[in-house]
Amino acid sequence: LLYARNGPRVVRLSIPGIESKSDRERRLERHMPATVIVVGSGLAGMSAAIEAADAKAQVILLEKEPKIGGNSAKATSGINGWGTDTQAEEGVADDERLFERDTFRSGMKGRTDYSLVRMLSSKSADAIHWLKHRHGVPLTVLSQLG
Repeated sequence: LLYARNGPRVVRLSIPGIESKSDRERRLERHMPATVIVVGSGLAGMSAAIEAADAKAQVILLEKEPKIGGNSAKATSGINGWGTDTQAEEGVADDERLFERDTFRSGMKGRTDYSLVRMLSSKSADAIHWLKHRHGVPLTVLSQLG
């Protein structure tokens, strides 16, 4: 249940990439125009801005630095994930249990929030696929960190 300007509404979530283009367009036709303000132009901010624009929102992107990219532009270690098509192509046998164990252990002084580790684990392959195949981000180099 979502509480919106016009009162409570039932919300049905769709999984990105599974909803047909015609279903998406039909769903978006029912939406009121929205303005979305995204703070920061790193990977998360740019992803949020792209998704909002794809949903027909007017997007305002705020960045404090003179160039876009935030910390993501400075990061050299890539994106953590498992179950990606790059791993499959390279024959890397990784799984959810190992990824979550390693991620949990790498947290600061054992204060890792397990629910956030689970979220990263369950969404990482889809997020990497979205970046690679929908937006052409070249995430083809594998490395083991930590």
